Amino acid sequence: MQKLIQYLITKYNGKKIGVFCSNDDIANLFERQCVKTGIDIPNTIELIGYDNSPVSNYAVYRITSIDQNISLMAQIAIESLENYIPYESMVPATLIEKETTTISK
Repeated sequence: MQKLIQYLITKYNGKKIGVFCSNDDIANLFERQCVKTGIDIPNTIELIGYDNSPVSNYAVYRITSIDQNISLMAQIAIESLENYIPYESMVPATLIEKETTTISK
């Protein structure tokens, strides 16, 4: 993780960097390494995780995350199983803005 962060800081020197992680656990690890390195979140690196899991709220800086609406996904899955009908659906995700981004600022 340290090598990745150093690579990003070197390659994009003087520019704001945006990082999207595949889940909040990885975003938390990334954030912790940034803090250890002294990188200013969100002013140097903005960070977004995925899942909006509880870890996003207990990180050093609360991690902006994408919420998947698991309850709606489960409801659709159960309804399609009850009817034995193959079903395809798009469930909208929601960006939950917290302390690791300056999106609306």
